[in-house]
This record gives sequence, structure tokens and C-alpha cells, in this order.
Amino acid sequence: MKRKSKRGFSVLETLMAMFLVGIILGIVGRGYQALSRLNLATYQMSQRMELTSFLQRLSYEVSSALNLTVASGNLTFTRVNPTLNLAHEEPPPTRLPWPIPPGAPSSGLFNPAYLVSTQYQFLIDSKEIQRTAFGESAIVAVNVGEFTPTLESGRRVISFVMRPAEMTAPVHARVLLPVVQL
Repeated sequence: MKRKSKRGFSVLETLMAMFLVGIILGIVGRGYQALSRLNLATYQMSQRMELTSFLQRLSYEVSSALNLTVASGNLTFTRVNPTLNLAHEEPPPTRLPWPIPPGAPSSGLFNPAYLVSTQYQFLIDSKEIQRTAFGESAIVAVNVGEFTPTLESGRRVISFVMRPAEMTAPVHARVLLPVVQL
């Protein structure tokens, strides 16, 4: 007696295969969701770290300000030019801690030849912060949702609040301004 060979799958085998495929798809879907959440958290942390780094650089620059002007989203300050060359030829009793620029009278620290004005401007349309110093402008921070500099405590402390464009958690910094002229 010859047996007939079975062709195809039984209903039970088909249901079992569909059940296993469903379990596998569920695991893959949950992994994709977790990966998406991790990707978003990584992006937000990257944005926050970038703005924190920017605020540290800005705080360093502002801490040596001689005078400071704060407006809506704008910050302008003057400080001693940090690029003056320290290699100079004047004898020790008359030399300053930096050389006198050619043709400039030596009238002390507040001589305009020694100063540089720096401006930080928040460009709302492009969500960027532009820095202008030494006659050149450059974008120093991107993807910024908010930039608010505020003078506190009789113009002796400046606080910064920055918020990335895609997040609601702000980044804060406060800087003591020991040199600001009143």
C-alpha cells in the first residue's frame, strides 16, 4: 500500500508559524521604539552639552568685561584686547604688560587702542547666535530657541538662560563681573 504524500501545511502548523512571526515582530517593534527614544535622548543631550560649552566660553569672555550692555537677546561688552602680543622691547620700568600699539599714546588701561568690543546677537529667524569681534562676524551657536542675558545685583552679575529649539529644559549660567565700570 502506498501512502499519499501530504502537500502543504496543516491549520495548526500555520497558526503556530503566525504566532511565532507575531512574537518576533513585537520584539522588533519594541526594540525600534526603544532605539527611537534613545536616539532622541542622545540628540537632546548633545544639544544641551553644546549650549553648555558655548555658555562656558561666553562666561569666560564676559568675566573680563570692562563695560557691558544688555538688550533683548543681545549682549555687547568691551574688554582688553586678548590678542595683543606680549613680546615687546620696552625696558622694564616703562613697559606695560602688553606692548603699546604703534602710534597710540600710552594713557593707561582704558586707552581705546587696547580695547576690543564684542557683540553676541540672537538671530531669532535662523535660531543662531552671531558673535562679532575684531570686525568679523561668525555663527557660534545654532539651533537655539531662547537666549536671555540679564544683569543682576547692581550690574555685578550676569545670568544667561539658553534653551535649545527642540527642548524645553533650559541651560543656565551666572557670571560674576568684577571689572565692569558703573
